[in-house]
Amino acid sequence: MKNISRFLFAIVLACLFVPALSAQSRYLPLASGDRWTLRNPSVPVPITIEVLDKSGDEYHIRFASPFGTNEWMLRPQGERYILTKYGGNGRLADLPADTVYFDFSARNGQSWSNTIGKLSVTGRDVTVRTRKESYEDCVRIKQGNNMSFTFAPGKGFVVFGEGKEAYVLAESESSLEQGGATQSAATSQPDDSLPASHVPGPPKPGSSSGARAPIEVPVHHGNGNVLFSITPNVFANQAQTPENLLAAFGMVEHAGMGFLVHNGKWNELEPKPGQYNLDPLDFNVSTAKRLNIPICYTLRIIETVDRAVPGDLKKMSWSDPRLEQRLLNLVQAMAPHFDGKVRWMLIGNEIDGYFARHPNELADYVKLYTDVAARLKQLSPGIRVSATLMFGGVDLMDGMMRPLTDKFDFICFTYYPIRGDFTMQDPQLVSRHVDRMRQAAHGRGLVLQEIGYSSGAKNSSNEEMQAQFVENVFKALRANSDFVEAGCFWLLADLKDDLVNNLSQYYGITNSAVFKSFLQTLGMYDGSGHPKKAWSIYTREIHATN
Repeated sequence: MKNISRFLFAIVLACLFVPALSAQSRYLPLASGDRWTLRNPSVPVPITIEVLDKSGDEYHIRFASPFGTNEWMLRPQGERYILTKYGGNGRLADLPADTVYFDFSARNGQSWSNTIGKLSVTGRDVTVRTRKESYEDCVRIKQGNNMSFTFAPGKGFVVFGEGKEAYVLAESESSLEQGGATQSAATSQPDDSLPASHVPGPPKPGSSSGARAPIEVPVHHGNGNVLFSITPNVFANQAQTPENLLAAFGMVEHAGMGFLVHNGKWNELEPKPGQYNLDPLDFNVSTAKRLNIPICYTLRIIETVDRAVPGDLKKMSWSDPRLEQRLLNLVQAMAPHFDGKVRWMLIGNEIDGYFARHPNELADYVKLYTDVAARLKQLSPGIRVSATLMFGGVDLMDGMMRPLTDKFDFICFTYYPIRGDFTMQDPQLVSRHVDRMRQAAHGRGLVLQEIGYSSGAKNSSNEEMQAQFVENVFKALRANSDFVEAGCFWLLADLKDDLVNNLSQYYGITNSAVFKSFLQTLGMYDGSGHPKKAWSIYTREIHATN
């Protein structure tokens, strides 16, 4: 639930009006599960373009490259493809209804443009040669000055970019159903039920050397007791006061808490160099001691897409020895306050969002993480260290981020099963999602830092679906107790309107009522302070667990 990176592929319709058609162009046949993998021999990380799912007459596309990841909703209208939404991590913003992205009916040299960019057809008889095939009569569409797509009849995307910068289709790593294309036997079919993600196949050339080497951490063997909790917050019809927050905490405590989820931003923990504010940590540790439960603590040096470091360190690289020493000094100050109650320590929150945008910083962060994790284990024996990822970034764990994620002692996700338009997926998919988490863990344990499901009607959901989701989460996590360690639901109560508006401003999506509904209705109590059906399921199940 963090910030969303966005640049808009906004295009003005410059051609004659054509009524909406259900047929697709032969230049871009789409079907759920299709995946194009394109490679440049000089770059280890490929570009992947995937059809995650279909909603009505629109297709949810994920474009992942070494430079970042974004998602589109495309609606075919004959030879034209309308870009209806754009965003990332399953959170997409609406675009104008007439935004044409690809126009395969346009003649060579024809263009359409607006104030932020220009698209044009720069070739209609292009020949593309890959290692395996030769494609004739391809169409190349250029966006701006630096980006172009080339499409082959019956195949779709075959080239991204031009010249030495081009990424060319690797058929053996792609998985296509349309236009007579055959599926690759060397890759797994993507599971389009996953929220804004796919199931990766074996490591791709350039992303690893041969078969996946075993991870040098102890394999987790669970004790059959999965810990559950829920994040407390003030009810929407109450004032935001310490008294009301303590009352909400008391409700959660009375229902039952298996563990505490706590966090702190580095720039708030260290407001001035060498001066630390550890009062919130002390409060949570004392609470954990009183309840005899462990803590999952996130040290937020990364906050999804940005750094949360002190201001004087903001421009330093992760490898700068001054930054590393300050972070080591911070954990040195924090560790005596853990008092044996911090079981799981996370260095960075939803870090896949950041490194998808800053891949060149990953190597420096790996060294920093390694040094800090080692120091933490010296200072607090028995502590286990990792970092939080969004479940939508799970595919990066065996790809770009593997040098870091292989060092994790356990795996931690935030989990919200949403579609690209902020409507909720079927709550029956939980067990399939947990299976994917198990695959990503490679024998390590799993902690779910946030688990959420909207009940809003605008999100194609309701109280019954939310309650079913909660019940299915308990069932699926218990069924996988040999590797699932803990899971925390988000959130006790629905949010106030002003908080929702502030959050939508923070996320950069201010005009989507569906997005605001998603944010607002994740709680198990409604805006009037009345329990939803999910709350009775939660209290029943947690009494049987904790």
